[in-house]
Amino acid sequence: MSKAETIARELANAHREADPLTSHILYFPTAQQGEVRLLEVSSELPPLGEAVPYRYRAAPEHGVPFPVVLILLAEADWAQVQSRALPLPEGWDLTTAEAI
Repeated sequence: MSKAETIARELANAHREADPLTSHILYFPTAQQGEVRLLEVSSELPPLGEAVPYRYRAAPEHGVPFPVVLILLAEADWAQVQSRALPLPEGWDLTTAEAI
């Protein structure tokens, strides 16, 4: 397991603990080198009708040595992504994503 995947799994566990209504977390291992990309789906979120990536700087002091890019989706938005009615940003390919 790569360092990026280890960090992705640790973040996924922490996010599920913070939001128990998280139903899906996907890790995108083919993202840019040195970057962790996650897509998270939660029934706690309101639908936005768009998939916006949020970028966070690396935080080595907190055990996250890579920048993190996170897309948060409501269940309704996730359904639209799955049906291809709502596109993900360029470079976010569901066929390469791994469920965590």
